Amino acid sequence: MVGLVATRMRALYVPWELALRERDRLFDDLQAWTKIDTIMLLDLYSARLRTGTHGVTYHNSQAALPPTTQFNSPVRIMSAGEFAGIADFMRTARSRGFKIASLVAPLFIPAAGESMACVDFTGRKLLGPKDSVFYGCPNNPAVVDYGQTFVRGLIGSWPAMDYLSLDHLEYPINLFTSYPNVDLRDLFVCFCEWCQMRAREEEFDLEGAKEEVASLFRSISSPRTRARPTAGPFGSADVLAFLVRRPQLTAWLDFRRRSMTRYARSLLDACRGASPARGSKPKIGFYFQLPSLSNLVGTDHETLFPLFDYACVKFPDYIPGSVLPIVTDKISEKTRAGDKMVLRSTMRELLDLGPGPKRYRPLGGMKDVLLYSNATDPSMVERQLKRISGLKPRTKIIPHVWEHNGDVASLRAKIEVLRRHGFRDYTVWAFEDGLTRENLRTASGVI
Repeated sequence: MVGLVATRMRALYVPWELALRERDRLFDDLQAWTKIDTIMLLDLYSARLRTGTHGVTYHNSQAALPPTTQFNSPVRIMSAGEFAGIADFMRTARSRGFKIASLVAPLFIPAAGESMACVDFTGRKLLGPKDSVFYGCPNNPAVVDYGQTFVRGLIGSWPAMDYLSLDHLEYPINLFTSYPNVDLRDLFVCFCEWCQMRAREEEFDLEGAKEEVASLFRSISSPRTRARPTAGPFGSADVLAFLVRRPQLTAWLDFRRRSMTRYARSLLDACRGASPARGSKPKIGFYFQLPSLSNLVGTDHETLFPLFDYACVKFPDYIPGSVLPIVTDKISEKTRAGDKMVLRSTMRELLDLGPGPKRYRPLGGMKDVLLYSNATDPSMVERQLKRISGLKPRTKIIPHVWEHNGDVASLRAKIEVLRRHGFRDYTVWAFEDGLTRENLRTASGVI
């Protein structure tokens, strides 16, 4: 049993456009059909999600801050009238009995200049489609300044914020934003000038690590000269042997964790020193990826956990439902190494995601940033909770689960696992089509 949660939060993500368009209906339905007590809002406004058969990207994002906010780099900010509208929504939500949580992804930078972008091992900058957000590097002083300015601005201008949660304190894994134009180099960052400078200060051989990363990339993106027998798929022992032969890869992962932890501490310091818009300061928390994946993407959740008021452990359906299939299918395509389903199964085993389906059900393209509707194994939550059972104090953990494609049965299964482990609080990510009156009524008794 992991333990009960002292920080009381049953939060539901609500897109800004829906919040402003159907405010009163939304409040009425949440109070009638759910036990949600907190409305979770993004730090970026009108991050319009463009979806289609071949991809999903966020465009035209603006910082949900008043135009008086002074950034040291070019950032899209809302007009005074637009910000007044969202401030009024938050005040009204509080008058209806809801708390307000801000979900902040400070490494997702809208139009701030390519000098802030992460750089892969070939020197290519990770820039998204025009007018979309891109990943900044946590070692870049301009990225740190941007994030600190952002969180201070939120605390100083959001009139009714109870929680500020830092999200995506990790290196890029969201390959679904570029699908189907997938480039696996996106996973192998960062090697920018600021990372080089930090490595020199720490006397870390970043150039040596770059050579090992390049070797790894070649091994997963070049045709195999000798096919591996299908009876012996790539497994845990193979991964361990690979890392033992390439210790610089492990050292590089540790370098990334140190960089991200330093960055997270700088944001936490900015939050603690900010002046709130009203009398009390919000509680500050952070989200981290599946425990089996967290350290690989740079989030040292065990080190960060004691520093924050709470921590939200993520069980995102997009890992088994999009990211993992995209990566494994691309590797199979490039290496011509055999059945992609074997590789999917092996990767699920390595990340402890549960066995998964015998047959994946496609959604006909990207829907709610998912390619497959049944990729999340019911045992995933149980398996991952065991990996954080030793965190102390346990009372600060809040689970984060997904609702997608109107699949209330899947949401119910995840919530039931959490309740068996003593959790009564949670945060839930839902897309707009999951927040209709009909779907919220169906979710009665679940959230």
